[in-house]
Amino acid sequence: MKLDVDNKSNMLLFLLLSADVLLIILNILYLSSEHIGFFRTPWLSFDDRSFPESYTYIKEFWIVLLLAILAVRRSKSLYFFWSLLYGYLLVDDSFRFHERLGSLLNFHFKFIPVFGLRPQDIGELTVYGISAVFLLIPIGIAYSKSDADTKLDSRCFFIILAILAFFGVGVDMVHEMITNITLNESFGVLENGGEMLVVSIMLWFAFCLVTNDRCRLNICDKLHSRSSCWLMRYLGRFICVKF
Repeated sequence: MKLDVDNKSNMLLFLLLSADVLLIILNILYLSSEHIGFFRTPWLSFDDRSFPESYTYIKEFWIVLLLAILAVRRSKSLYFFWSLLYGYLLVDDSFRFHERLGSLLNFHFKFIPVFGLRPQDIGELTVYGISAVFLLIPIGIAYSKSDADTKLDSRCFFIILAILAFFGVGVDMVHEMITNITLNESFGVLENGGEMLVVSIMLWFAFCLVTNDRCRLNICDKLHSRSSCWLMRYLGRFICVKF
């Protein structure tokens, strides 16, 4: 896809993804370095409060702000509930909410290891499930009462959120089960790098909607042009068809 540099939203996406890729490469160098030096600094790790993680916090904050602006500008509660969801993700990432509450649940209920998952992992999955119920139910109710265009935007948000959950929950659980150091580190890069890229895409999409760059129509055009792929056809029907 040719980058239209005159389109401010495309330029934003290019800048965001470029920064993500750079940080992922630096993290790989950090993990690969055998010597103490620049690349061994924790500043380049994907640990909590490192630079890559702090960069993701900032992007999540911008998403919350942009969605709140959309809710006020368009007087649509659906955008407000999406803003709350990403606000929760920001708090969760910043303060390790699901890890701490997962530990508390495991302490009280004594979860049994299953499918290679630790009791701590099961506690975290329980927190994810409870949070999803409380956050997605208001979104579902607001969705049912929204107009067709707002529903289309919300389905785009949902697809991006599902991809984020794949990396943040699915890959994370596999990451925790792997004992081989090299493979474990590789899955760590996949998990955290994937999250960074997906959050950038969500920020780009929210920015498009606020600036009226009609990115949803561009997404639909791209999906339709690649309709030979069954996944693209399915996504096209889910995201682009009004119902």
